[in-house]
Amino acid sequence: MAELDSSKYLSGLLNGIAQNTYYKNTEITEEMLKNELYPDISQEEFHSLLEKMKGVLKSIASADMDISQLEAFLTAQTKKQGGVSAEQAAVLSKFWKNHKSKIRESLISQSRWDNSLRTVSWRVDLKTQSRHADQVNAAVAVVELELGKTGKDEKGKKTSQLVWGKSHQFALCLKMSFNPWSTPLHCNLGIRVYLLGV
Repeated sequence: MAELDSSKYLSGLLNGIAQNTYYKNTEITEEMLKNELYPDISQEEFHSLLEKMKGVLKSIASADMDISQLEAFLTAQTKKQGGVSAEQAAVLSKFWKNHKSKIRESLISQSRWDNSLRTVSWRVDLKTQSRHADQVNAAVAVVELELGKTGKDEKGKKTSQLVWGKSHQFALCLKMSFNPWSTPLHCNLGIRVYLLGV
């Protein structure tokens, strides 16, 4: 029963580390974790356990270990002087299997400095008006790409449109809320890029 309890407390500690370190939940503190999970051990013992688990979890997360890599790593850790016990390795393995994707997504979003693709949509339109009569009722493919920071509000969002017509040439239109001007830029690929104020 004591082994089951220690597994439960270690699992709670790992969840607390993940909340604080990877999910940026500032309400989870070292003091709170000690008081809730390990009130009977000294502060030095708890701090040592916390730092060891942070280090092991950081190694696992930074390598984005799959199951076989994780097993090899944890086996090496159990044989290492000052490493983890077999029970701790089992809890770490179960924790990583359950939280790998969320921690990976969090690390990627924290390390991304630029915008990324959020959504893609497409449609085929028929032109109903045109300067040239032969382009009326011509099929036009429109692909819209929405760029923005993951987890950010709509303010920094950019929408790009790729439009293919009969001539197979296309223009890339970037609609940026922070650009109040419209200027064509010419790329070396022959693609015209327009920055349009919204």
